[in-house]
Amino acid sequence: MKKILQLTTMISVAVTTMFMSSCDTPTPKRTTPTYTTTYQQKPRVTIQNNSYRNIVVGVEGPEKRFVSVPARTSRTVYLRSGVYKYAAAARNTRTISGYKAFSANRSYTWKFGVN
Repeated sequence: MKKILQLTTMISVAVTTMFMSSCDTPTPKRTTPTYTTTYQQKPRVTIQNNSYRNIVVGVEGPEKRFVSVPARTSRTVYLRSGVYKYAAAARNTRTISGYKAFSANRSYTWKFGVN
């Protein structure tokens, strides 16, 4: 009789524990937020000067910038995406101008040969 009472007590404790643990509210998993920087989203524009003269390239659109590019070199800039009006000039030459669109997460090589 003692063994049956002990066995019954152990079973009731096990069943109670099982029911109590199933009533617990699960703890939600915490996720770490991910961030992307705007620097990575800006178009990368490499301006190549293929001439023997120093040039200045000016762009105006979502932002305004002037970039000086020495002869036979290149410069890399990061611009906000959008449509830009541009002008490239060198001493004693005609100015080249027009419009250029730059999209986010893209790389561009922009070549100028003013002679």
